[in-house]
Amino acid sequence: MTNRITELLHANGNIGAANGIKVKEMLKLLGQAPTNKNSRNLTAEIQSCRRQWREVDGLENYILSDTSHGYYLPLTADEAVSFLSTQDKRAIQTFSTVKALRQHLKNIGLLS
Repeated sequence: MTNRITELLHANGNIGAANGIKVKEMLKLLGQAPTNKNSRNLTAEIQSCRRQWREVDGLENYILSDTSHGYYLPLTADEAVSFLSTQDKRAIQTFSTVKALRQHLKNIGLLS
């Protein structure tokens, strides 16, 4: 699935982690002011693109990111595997935090 984000990343050469682009830079290329609201909206749009991606769209159109480089399209399959590993770890940490808080709230009678 191509969309304005993947088209921008392809056109701007943001392929491979070393060529990533930060949200503020991406907003400028999209003609938007780098405000907190615009940053949140763009990040939400990227998340939506990721959820709508289909195998037939090709791995080269899956939007990856990391804290060092920003957003980019994969140069290699290894970059996609690395991104998946990072996301798995983040999900496990989040679930662990939610589980602990849920148990605490049950213990103090705020949840049944």
